[in-house]
Amino acid sequence: DLTMDEIFVLNIGTGWVTKKRNYQEIKSYGAGQWVINILDILMNNTVELTEYQLQKIYEITGLKDNFQSIDFELEDGKDKMDDASDESLQYLLSVADKEIIKNKEKLDWICDVMYNKEV
Repeated sequence: DLTMDEIFVLNIGTGWVTKKRNYQEIKSYGAGQWVINILDILMNNTVELTEYQLQKIYEITGLKDNFQSIDFELEDGKDKMDDASDESLQYLLSVADKEIIKNKEKLDWICDVMYNKEV
């Protein structure tokens, strides 16, 4: 049987955007625009809720190092999943490079844990 201390979870996010909604803009939204915004909010909150729950489970069991998460903020409009343009891919690669440098110590630690199979 597998025990909690034998499980290591690495959550690698796909990036997130903080969308600020201006009242003057949204007060004239129709039903279609509200549906899109509500779906966006629900999808993002589901991810955040799951991550929060996992963090708490691992903290409560005294194994908080067994859950690691890496995610990053994207510029507004750069989070379109269907944009495979060269410009978009170059942007995402540059963000990934910056995040790898920013999280080098954490990534090295994660690699050590996964290689040695010990937290």
